Amino acid sequence: MAGHLTECLEKDERTDLHGIITQFHRGAIPLREPIQRIRHYARTFHVDYLCTQAYLNPYPDALMK
Repeated sequence: MAGHLTECLEKDERTDLHGIITQFHRGAIPLREPIQRIRHYARTFHVDYLCTQAYLNPYPDALMK
């Protein structure tokens, strides 16, 4: 998923995202952290492919209200 954001992100944003993914991989933070960051960037940069992925949006909006 992060690969779809590579061209959209500045160097510091890519570094930050990589760090969050690495921390998750090491077990230091929960999965929700990288998922939330990827979802944020996907929406910010209008990456439609990622915005429509069920993995980033597992529940219908009606259930989240």
